[in-house]
Amino acid sequence: MLHCLWALLVLSLGLGCSTSFAQLVSDSSEFEFLNEGQQYKIEEISFVGHKRTRTSIVSREIDLKPGQIWRGDSLKLQLQLDKNKLFNTLLFVTVESRIQVDSLQGIKVTFLLKERWYTFPVPILEFADRNINEWWSDRNRDLRRIDYGIRFVQYNFTGRNDELRLVAQGGFTQKYEAYYRLPYLDRKQKNGLAAVASYSTNKNVAYATGDNKLLFTGNLDEVIRSRFYSGLQFTHRQKYYAFHRVELRYHQNWIDDTLAVLNANYLGDGRQKQQYLALAVSFVSDRRDIAPYPLQGYYTQVKVEGLGLGMSSEVSLYSLAAEYSLYKPINEHWFWAGKLEGKASTPYRQAYLLQRGLGYGQDFVRGFERQVVDGQQFIFKRQSLRYRMLNKTIKWRENMPIEQFRTMPVAMFLKFFTDAGYVWDMMRQTGNTPLADTILLSAGVGLDLVTYYDMVFRLEYSVNSLGRTGIYFHFSSDI
Repeated sequence: MLHCLWALLVLSLGLGCSTSFAQLVSDSSEFEFLNEGQQYKIEEISFVGHKRTRTSIVSREIDLKPGQIWRGDSLKLQLQLDKNKLFNTLLFVTVESRIQVDSLQGIKVTFLLKERWYTFPVPILEFADRNINEWWSDRNRDLRRIDYGIRFVQYNFTGRNDELRLVAQGGFTQKYEAYYRLPYLDRKQKNGLAAVASYSTNKNVAYATGDNKLLFTGNLDEVIRSRFYSGLQFTHRQKYYAFHRVELRYHQNWIDDTLAVLNANYLGDGRQKQQYLALAVSFVSDRRDIAPYPLQGYYTQVKVEGLGLGMSSEVSLYSLAAEYSLYKPINEHWFWAGKLEGKASTPYRQAYLLQRGLGYGQDFVRGFERQVVDGQQFIFKRQSLRYRMLNKTIKWRENMPIEQFRTMPVAMFLKFFTDAGYVWDMMRQTGNTPLADTILLSAGVGLDLVTYYDMVFRLEYSVNSLGRTGIYFHFSSDI
């Protein structure tokens, strides 16, 4: 959260701006001089403005190659697709392109890139609860439930679109974490690797669920839970839009006897220690136009995961999760988006710490942000009808101290939405009623603000199938 607020604070230093209408990535109107029925040969492709990013990283993203021959209409479309793919690397604030006629039918294509700000030593000031709405309404805005510290993130660390992240955090959850991701290890730029190690402790823990709310132990003087995990993730990108991932992790959890007495099933069978290996295999097909806030295309993900892998008597859990999102423009101003997601796991009886239904992370039915619904299987869908009210680029004056913040795309959408979901709780847990094994429905209206550095701010008013209304705030796209 503070990451977003810090960026907005930087923007306030550049008073005296001018505005002009633009797309999040500029449209293809700059190529209107191309004759749709004429063929053009690409003589040369060049990139300008990538001071830190290696040329091999950006050239890998585009389909256009020197020597190709394109019809004018197909070339216009491909230029826009390639610009979107460059923008979706999350390396650039803006991506533009220019065409120069080199001969009668020969052209030179130049991509104009403006790199992002890559170094973020950001103070941590975040809510330890599932979301700001739960903290505000159910935790009495308790400042002791705030995490604080420092998060250092270096994007594009070596110019290969790699990422280094270091975390030192105190407050409600004390955590130390190191993470590094290198998307391409080989010359063909198809295989990548990521590594992570994390250690955290808590003096206050959600030990059970009651009436679809998390029940906490209260602030204690001693640490009652510690968690450690480390892992490696191998990635393979055969094509532009298809990704395969294999992740291997080691987990170790420890709780004291206070937590084990409150919930003997917290780690399962009264245990105070738990360790296991985890293996996850996933496939992603990403055809979205602009990944942080798509308006056109689709996204598919399928993930199979196993915990314990038959090598641990403490944990044995297997799950299958799938997600499909579709984005369709209706006209210049109206856009429709829909998402269907589900998960199934076996066996049904699991340790409380490992059992997750709806209400965690991004898996929830809007209007039920304050509730959790534990279970072994769930499915939910979202759909939104969006009206683009504003779409422009703000250009700050030249004395803006940081060049990468001088150009800011801004878009605002009014939206209407409906959600539905269902959680199967095969164990019929008493604290999970009345929402488990019940159809969850909601509808509402909201405002989305989209700007650069992947920032999305959502303000939503919704009414759910229990007849409860609420205003909710989020920091990511809904679909």
